[in-house]
Amino acid sequence: PEPEILSPYRLGVMIEKTLEEVVRPLLGQEGKGLELIDIKGFRVYCHLTGVDESDHRAEQALHMKVEQCLNEQVDQRLRVIVV
Repeated sequence: PEPEILSPYRLGVMIEKTLEEVVRPLLGQEGKGLELIDIKGFRVYCHLTGVDESDHRAEQALHMKVEQCLNEQVDQRLRVIVV
């Protein structure tokens, strides 16, 4: 079956809801956080907080965790861009 076609507004609402209810609590357990910067199409621009910027492995792991949650909860076409 084809994925449901969401308006940009509804997609944004679902992304924000998933970040608030699923992603932020998950990251908070690790002392990390996430700030939503922008949504452009299927690209979600976020800033990760509590991450040592020199620790690229940790940043990449968090990036993948956030993207996986959004793919499972909202739409598998979403891509997270860390800024």
